[in-house]
Amino acid sequence: MRPALGVALCMILACSRAGIADAQPSVNDDRAALAQCLSNAKKTKAGADTCIGVVQGPCLDAPGGQSTYGMKDCANREAIVWDEELNKAYKAVLSAFGDTDADDDGGKKIKRADLIRDAQRAWVAFRDKKCEVASLQMAGGTGAGVLYDDCYLYETAHQAIWLNSLVDTQ
Repeated sequence: MRPALGVALCMILACSRAGIADAQPSVNDDRAALAQCLSNAKKTKAGADTCIGVVQGPCLDAPGGQSTYGMKDCANREAIVWDEELNKAYKAVLSAFGDTDADDDGGKKIKRADLIRDAQRAWVAFRDKKCEVASLQMAGGTGAGVLYDDCYLYETAHQAIWLNSLVDTQ
């Protein structure tokens, strides 16, 4: 009887989790929320950094948002759309600057695309290590993952904003 009870409980839990997931906004809703915020920020000359948290904040206020799982999910939902924004900004910077040479301090020519790529790779490594350090405050506990994910979201958003600023001034 115990295996049957376990299967029944598993089915109930899976069904209730599916119901919760179905009620959550889609990644398209999250994209739209960020795009709308960035558009409004540009129109009102507010900083794009005012949009950090546009998905995470309401998500945290929703039922289940204050659980460890909820906090990680909320940060990850927004990180996904900022990561998309980051990739678009990176491509725009490569397009704007990548085909030309630049002089380094020694007077030799370097490809700007190589410089941009190397800088971005270094930043990714830095972000990941920085977020590992941020999670040390709760190392060994479930909160460590929450701290890491929150750091990842904020660092990714700031990098996307910075990259966009390089091409917005052109």
